[in-house]
Amino acid sequence: KPMENHNLLPQFHQPLLDGMVPIPDIGPGDAVFWHCDLVHAVESFHGGTEDSSAFYVPAVPLTKRSAEYAREQAAAFKKGDAPPDFPWSWAERDAAPTMESLDDLGKVVMGLSAWPDYRREGESVEDFESSRHLRDSHKAFLT
Repeated sequence: KPMENHNLLPQFHQPLLDGMVPIPDIGPGDAVFWHCDLVHAVESFHGGTEDSSAFYVPAVPLTKRSAEYAREQAAAFKKGDAPPDFPWSWAERDAAPTMESLDDLGKVVMGLSAWPDYRREGESVEDFESSRHLRDSHKAFLT
């Protein structure tokens, strides 16, 4: 069914399994990046002694569809729900961040408050001015 986690089983999904490429062993602090359109999976069973986590961190340009998604995601976040395109898991409910757990920047990147209209430490005047349209668009998105 849509919006549920699915296990890949050889009797049903062998071509998908054949198309996946395993990553090399990784250690604490390592990062792995892949395109979201590629078939990917995380371990269905963790046999280690430490926590095992996979984070979904989308990075997208500011487009109309991205802004619409951010608005939907922000509304879901405020209710404590999973993002609109992510399968719901009760296991994550109590571990999910809340409005109270976000700092000012966290609220900005979640589409919950406007980008500050001042230069950040180390940001050049040129970079600040070149992002004015992005800040103005973000403010318009929030209203």
